[in-house]
Amino acid sequence: MEIINLIPDTDLLFIGIIGILGLIFGIVSLAIYRLRFNPLRHIPGPLLARLTYGYQIYYDVFLGGAMPKQLSKLHQKYGPIVRIAPDRVHVNDPEFYKRFVNLFLKCTMIAELIPRMFGPREDFIKAKYYYGNLGITESVVTIQDVKAHRILRNALNPFFTPQAALDQYPMILEEIRKLLIALRQGNDNPHLIDLQRSLGQLFVSSSFPYHLERHAD
Repeated sequence: MEIINLIPDTDLLFIGIIGILGLIFGIVSLAIYRLRFNPLRHIPGPLLARLTYGYQIYYDVFLGGAMPKQLSKLHQKYGPIVRIAPDRVHVNDPEFYKRFVNLFLKCTMIAELIPRMFGPREDFIKAKYYYGNLGITESVVTIQDVKAHRILRNALNPFFTPQAALDQYPMILEEIRKLLIALRQGNDNPHLIDLQRSLGQLFVSSSFPYHLERHAD
């Protein structure tokens, strides 16, 4: 006998009502927090963007990646710093980046300053929104766990020393030469070349043949 059959209908109705009220209370509480108590509450942006991720989902998914174009309109309306999600902002101000970088370059106690500003490094992880959606969650670029990333990075460090770069210098020049030859051979074709694919092949393997994928204008 199923457990649900042992519960009277009146109790099921009461449980359902409590569940719905709890859901409504949770949604309202979350909305109030994101509008009134969130640390980013003072940054302007569309109401829907401040309340939910649905704003980005609408432009990125339903409109086929139209969010970059929408960002330009948002900056024209709200200014150089816009809140585009409950926990995300978009900055369109080169001077902001200069001031931010200069702040750290001028500081002689960076190693001590960062933990004081942001907390322990182990708590300052990569954003899942940007790195977790690439489909390669355990690579040295996308992995979020700081300790696991440190292990992978330490294993790769010997390949990126100045001496290692000098040892690979002739091979890199040869691969660039092959790519330039492949580009020149097709320079009479008016169609566009997928450079992302070609440059990706440049770094994959020296024996990988270059394939210049072309698209109509």
